[in-house]
Amino acid sequence: MTVTLNRHRRKTLQTPGRLWEASQIVLTTLGLTILAPVAQAQEQAPATEIIVTGSRIAKAGFNAPTPTSVIGKDLIQAKGQTSTTEILNSLPSVRASASIANATPAQRAGSQNVDLRGLGTVRTLLLIDSQRAVPTTQTGVSDLSLIPSLMIDRVEVVTGGASAGYGSDAVAGVVNLILKKRMKGIEGEVFKGITSYGDRAETKLGLMAGTDYAQGRGHFVIGGEYHKIGEIYDARSRPWGQNAYAIYSNPCAGVAGTAIAASLGCPGNVANGQPQRIIAPNVYFSNYTQGGLITAVGGGTPASLRGTGFGTGGTPYSFPFGSLTTTSQTLTNGAINALNLADNIALSQPIERYNVMARTEFEVSDRLKLWASALYAASSNTTRSFPQRSLPLTIRGDNGFLRTVPALASIAAQIPALSTNTFSLGREWDDIGPSGFATSSGKNETYNIVGGLNGKIGKTWSWEVTAQTGRNVYNQSSPYQLVRSRFNNAVDSVVAGGQVVCRINADAISTNDDPGCVAINPFGSGSPSAAATAYATSTATFRQVVSQTTVNGLLRGDLLQLPAGTLSVAAGAEYRTTSVNQTVDAISAANGFINNTTNQQPLAGSYNVKEVFGEVQAPVFKNSILGAGLDLNGAVRRTDYSTSGPVTTWKVSGVYRLIDGISFRATRSRDIRAPNISELFSGAVGGNPSGLSNPFLGGTGIGLGVTSVTSGNPALKPEVANTETVGLVLKPRLIPGLAFSVDYFNIDVRGVISTQTSQNIINGCYTGNQALCGLLTFGSDGKTITNIAIKQLNLSRWAFRGLDFELSYGFDLGGGRVTLSALASKTIHTIIDDAINGPIDYAGAIDGGAVGTYGLSRPKWNGSLYMGYRKGPVGVGAEVRYIGEGVYSVLAVEGVSATPRPGIGFTINNNHVPAVAYLNLNASVDVVNDGRRKLQFFGVVNNVFDKAPPLFPVSASPTNPTIYDTAGRALRVGVRFKY
Repeated sequence: MTVTLNRHRRKTLQTPGRLWEASQIVLTTLGLTILAPVAQAQEQAPATEIIVTGSRIAKAGFNAPTPTSVIGKDLIQAKGQTSTTEILNSLPSVRASASIANATPAQRAGSQNVDLRGLGTVRTLLLIDSQRAVPTTQTGVSDLSLIPSLMIDRVEVVTGGASAGYGSDAVAGVVNLILKKRMKGIEGEVFKGITSYGDRAETKLGLMAGTDYAQGRGHFVIGGEYHKIGEIYDARSRPWGQNAYAIYSNPCAGVAGTAIAASLGCPGNVANGQPQRIIAPNVYFSNYTQGGLITAVGGGTPASLRGTGFGTGGTPYSFPFGSLTTTSQTLTNGAINALNLADNIALSQPIERYNVMARTEFEVSDRLKLWASALYAASSNTTRSFPQRSLPLTIRGDNGFLRTVPALASIAAQIPALSTNTFSLGREWDDIGPSGFATSSGKNETYNIVGGLNGKIGKTWSWEVTAQTGRNVYNQSSPYQLVRSRFNNAVDSVVAGGQVVCRINADAISTNDDPGCVAINPFGSGSPSAAATAYATSTATFRQVVSQTTVNGLLRGDLLQLPAGTLSVAAGAEYRTTSVNQTVDAISAANGFINNTTNQQPLAGSYNVKEVFGEVQAPVFKNSILGAGLDLNGAVRRTDYSTSGPVTTWKVSGVYRLIDGISFRATRSRDIRAPNISELFSGAVGGNPSGLSNPFLGGTGIGLGVTSVTSGNPALKPEVANTETVGLVLKPRLIPGLAFSVDYFNIDVRGVISTQTSQNIINGCYTGNQALCGLLTFGSDGKTITNIAIKQLNLSRWAFRGLDFELSYGFDLGGGRVTLSALASKTIHTIIDDAINGPIDYAGAIDGGAVGTYGLSRPKWNGSLYMGYRKGPVGVGAEVRYIGEGVYSVLAVEGVSATPRPGIGFTINNNHVPAVAYLNLNASVDVVNDGRRKLQFFGVVNNVFDKAPPLFPVSASPTNPTIYDTAGRALRVGVRFKY
């Protein structure tokens, strides 16, 4: 096995000896184990028949060869975590993604997803009691918040490929929510929370009840939950967000005084002594303001008016440009009244969600059981949409408001009242609609019904049949969205008959008239009238229905007795259908709104999947001179997608026990992710790209005639991942209660589904990539580009390597019980080859690999340490979360004279991101706890020291909210009860 793996790695990554490197790390760790105290939860499982996530075989005391973390309900309650997302985000192997705390308006209302290893949420499979959850988006991703948290008994996380066991999407691993099946009585939880800044107020109420019936042969459990969280307005609500941090893109970069191209527009045509990127405070937009800013002039408009801004009522003022200014940014020496990238963009969206789930099971006989469950979950929110901005807006010299608003008289006097005299106005339209900002309201509803039969055959065989059907319905409404055609008509006004009217209704052309057009005043905050707003805006809507139906069956048992134990097998089949139907308003369908994120497109598609699978576990030896034991496990699955055809996945793994308490494990698997409906069937969206360079014509610009079409690609094939893990598990008998594991992982994903930018497509074709050439349409000369097709392609390749550490220890002290748990993850490599720029290792970068995106951001080290102590009715705990130091971007090099990577690299003033640690505290007191009744009060303080995040801007934020805490110190107090 080792020889095969090494040969494979030489061929694919051209870095031999990786398993040897891993084995050295594991063996070194073996020698250091006594120095480090935490655990692999499956090592602690009782010797009863269990099914470990990642395997379809049930065995007593089975030690999973694939790394599996188990988070129990006691630890969840001790930490005071309020959602499944919070539970999972505390794991170093999880990269925080869309959650209640950091969702953006473009994301589903309250959607909570999990992203193992940072491979993307579409590569992590969510299971509920080992069954696929109903998808809640067109990408096939499921929402973690579907299940009432009180009904979750534990969360099992498999951090390794599991496609052979569960099918597509389990490339990074599986998250399995194991539910409570039986209980008698009532259990509940109520708490309130708030940050130390007085925002993000939180209320949660949960209740669960259960009973037996039919003389104990039947069991019924029902649970429900209500959870409401307020918003955090924007970064300016925090001290660290009040200094307008951003990245200034410096066109005049270079050693001071060095001659540079005149086309860059730099003073004296010389470099300014600064790098190409400057991370700094007081970086503002220089091309628009809230009330409008003149950014360019034309015709007879005097150049001196450039930089004139308009305040309340249209009062003009001179915009205070900084010493470094481009056409879009200005870097000033202090705070000014202007807009920063993160202004008015919520740090945390408000959310209100509720769910209810019921489950029953009935023992027909001691060999036959039937069960069923039903779920309804809903979430809703109303948020501020991403600010609507017009860049640039052409204002003519005879504009009606320019000529009639008294505050504008001094400006009007400098511009002859001719339509040929123009200026460009940049403006953020944050005064549209009754609440100022345009809002977006969404409601997400999920229905799911699952039922099945479980039976036994003989002494060691069992079978199960399960059927599931579910549907997710999402409705979104975004009123007061600017309609491009109407807005352009309304802004272009003139004076006619003593009134300000739309130009189209005053010119000599009758065919362009619009009797409903109401002129809009663009000068100054609060200037648009209600009538003009009503004309220039409309409501964008879309409704999406995602449906899934699944039928599967499984047979497992002991096949025969071997000298070292029982040869066990499992086999099964599954049939699944998934469909998406999305309808939108007519304006969105025509890309008619100014805010492109509003222009959702119709989508309709479906597929079906037929699968058969099998698994075998064989004990090779036990208590021999070779060691305490060796178990081998193998699984294979044949999958046939109606869209992409058949594919085979498999897994080979083993656990070698050297002596009691010391074992090694290894896994080799082939996993897949099939293209989802969005990637396959998204409708075509036209565009007119600008600023492109054509290397076929010597690098000249592409004219205005070029068009682009963005769409799905029905010809996509599944992504294929080859995964290897090698690990060590220790439970030394000399230290009862101590368990430790370390696992090396290597994930190589080929044919990653992604899109390329227009320029990347052109550049890739020019360098000989025929797949990209197929996306370009050339003119008769074979060089002029007329159209660019932007499609999802199986082009990219990813390779992830790293180490996971887990430790747990429990012991008695002073009449109480101490529990310790620690987890850590070391990212060795995160290599991305996009088929354009070649392989790049993004490990340790917090910008995600590209300026302005979260992307694949992941520090090289991150971890958590939890220590709890309980004595009698009182329990206390402390958790430290650590995020290691890193770099802002692996493409950046510090210093003005440094040499960056050709083409995509850049110089920067500061590329070092410091390490951060957060301290969370919790405490609880049992007022009543007699085994049958329980009443507990608890409190939690997260980010006790209100630790600010490092200020390294990513996307529309001064920091990376998927890595660092942006809420600050937060408090929760509540009560739990059980009867």
